[in-house]
Amino acid sequence: MSLDFKLKVIREELEEKIDGFPINACHITTRIVSKLTGFEEVGGVYLPSKLFHAWNYDPVNKVYVDLSMDQFRDCTDRIVVLSMNNYLLKKTDSGTKFQRKMSDNLLGGFYDISFLR
Repeated sequence: MSLDFKLKVIREELEEKIDGFPINACHITTRIVSKLTGFEEVGGVYLPSKLFHAWNYDPVNKVYVDLSMDQFRDCTDRIVVLSMNNYLLKKTDSGTKFQRKMSDNLLGGFYDISFLR
């Protein structure tokens, strides 16, 4: 299965399984994408709104991958792939630590991701 297709399938399953997706779903989305692709979890700031956001980093292609950015009004793409040097996302160490802690709390037995395998 190609990576593009896999990301599309993940996104469709998240839309179906999580009420209100993608609103407030960046933590869980980032963890699920990480578990299924091996991408790193990243947290920081969505610069246009200056709000916390979480997304993934693909170390092979050296790009950011975001399946929940369209929770922000100014983004309409369902799957976003950006270079590390972009005007939308700014990674921070504290944001990345916060992302991992939040995902650990959310996934503490609450979400079953076996439907995505």
